[in-house]
Amino acid sequence: MGKTKRIISLLGAIIMLISCYGGMGASAAENNTAKVYFRSEGSGRISGSASVKVSVGSKVTVVPTPNPFATSLFTGWKDDNGDIIDPQDVIITEKTIFTATFGTPYTVKFKSEGTGRITGPASEQVRPGEKVTDVPATTPFTNSSFIGWTDEAGNIVDPQDVVIDKDTTFFAVFEKDYTVSFVSTGKGRITGPARLSVKRGEKVDVLPVPGPFTGYEFDCWVDENNVPCDPLSIEITKDRKFTATFKPVEKNTYKVTYMLFLNGECVST
Repeated sequence: MGKTKRIISLLGAIIMLISCYGGMGASAAENNTAKVYFRSEGSGRISGSASVKVSVGSKVTVVPTPNPFATSLFTGWKDDNGDIIDPQDVIITEKTIFTATFGTPYTVKFKSEGTGRITGPASEQVRPGEKVTDVPATTPFTNSSFIGWTDEAGNIVDPQDVVIDKDTTFFAVFEKDYTVSFVSTGKGRITGPARLSVKRGEKVDVLPVPGPFTGYEFDCWVDENNVPCDPLSIEITKDRKFTATFKPVEKNTYKVTYMLFLNGECVST
């Protein structure tokens, strides 16, 4: 009987030891993991597991799916510090919370201004901090030119280079080409183009040929202020008019002397 009691006591001690060490192992395993929580913020929700256990020093392999509400956009995951990150890039060392953020997109509009039109999307929904992905095509009317896109302040910009942080409108600006006219005075005529359409800042690349009337020759081209000029070298920034001028042909005057000789002697001049 005494021997049996000793055996039972020994078995009890062994069971206690096993329980103790088993508990320590479980505790050690627990201490080697961290809990990761997923939440949503704003106009949307997430679908999938809202929390997972991850081994310390590793990364999460699966994240919930963000589902924005109508007219909203998923704008990214934030960490505990509010920084936008990808949860699957973060090495987990402790309890961590990732928040799916949602927001209302900004509206970017495109309009035309002047003598032309745009073809394509007239507006685009853009996430805060991003850029437009598409810009309408621009088509100037006859004898007009596309000058460029401007922002609401009138600055020339490329819409695809602008970071969108508010509702924004871009304007396609068109402008009529300038008219360059050529005329002549009454002492001659011109042959060739009498009128050209020239874009802002460019130069004419051809001139009419001056043809003087009889007794006259081409003198020079003059501008609206009657100042001699070379139309080919002038940058066109407004409507211009150039006039071909002519002048009389210079006549050479000669003095003719007659001499009368008699018997070899000059007796009169």
